[in-house]
Amino acid sequence: MPFVLTAGRGVPRLVREGQAPLGELPPAAHTVLVMASPDVLLLEAPWPHLETLSSDRMREALPNLLEESLIQPVEQCHFALGARDAARNVMTVAVVDLAWMRFVHEAFSGAGRTALRVVPAQLLQPQGALETQMLRPALNDAGLEERTVLSWRGAAQSGWGLSLNAQEGLPALPQLPQGITAHPSGGLRAWALSGEAGGAVNLCQFEFAPPLGGLLERLRPWRPALMLLGLALLLQLLAVNAYWAKLAWQKRQITQAMQALVRDTLPNAPQDLPPALALKRALENQRAGQGGALPGDFSVLASRLAALLANEPGDTLQQLEYRDDSFYLRFKPGAAVKSPMLHDEGHGVWRLSGGGR
Repeated sequence: MPFVLTAGRGVPRLVREGQAPLGELPPAAHTVLVMASPDVLLLEAPWPHLETLSSDRMREALPNLLEESLIQPVEQCHFALGARDAARNVMTVAVVDLAWMRFVHEAFSGAGRTALRVVPAQLLQPQGALETQMLRPALNDAGLEERTVLSWRGAAQSGWGLSLNAQEGLPALPQLPQGITAHPSGGLRAWALSGEAGGAVNLCQFEFAPPLGGLLERLRPWRPALMLLGLALLLQLLAVNAYWAKLAWQKRQITQAMQALVRDTLPNAPQDLPPALALKRALENQRAGQGGALPGDFSVLASRLAALLANEPGDTLQQLEYRDDSFYLRFKPGAAVKSPMLHDEGHGVWRLSGGGR
């Protein structure tokens, strides 16, 4: 098949052209396939019936709206939406044979052409132009005869195409303006360099639309940056896990050293207790054995609390809780008990500890 490879946006520039089988076409970021004008029928559907429908409902409604305008059964047709004409309340709809569209789409998708657009040939020629193009069969299709394609584009998204025997004369077409004569087509190169493909109807809609609304294709230019970002995040994750493993190893070494110290210092201490708790209990037992009271003992804290409340009414203290070598106190509303030994825990709770902190 003939191909034209261009580069640049806006007005493209020619890079390469020629003919090649599908599997040997040059690589390209985007592929625009030009479907012959006789294979695409452009119709107009009433817009008010379509503007409020979702994509799925619109796909179901189009066959019913256009059934009377088609000879082929609607189940065998593929529909694609074009532009809307607000002045006339109509919408352009392109109709293609479903089996042919599926064959073409699967062939190009299977060849790796995922960023694919299929546009009608009649919409790539100048408006108000009647063009002819001679189609010659390939060498291995000797049984086929030459065909003449007659293509007309009347407006931005209206036109038709006819396929005629090469020996046939041009038929009378009364719907054409007076004085219109057919000119040879400029070919694929002229279409590609004109930039007209951007405004043509894309036949790859509904079941042939790109996945995720073409998001993957729009992200294609950012693929190297996204890959670098993903690699950076992976390296960061590996670094964090490596640092966590280092800290876990250090914690294990410190814990083992503390346990060894407790075993050497306190042979009779329970082995299941954490080292810090075992040392604290041993110190408390030693002080208790010497007859001295610990700062966090209940009796010591009770003496301090009695001294604090000596000049306060008897109902000043509403709640008392003893835990973690401290008193947790709650006074009645309005009571003003102040002392450096009391620590405000919030929510009306004060703590009296053995060290006064």
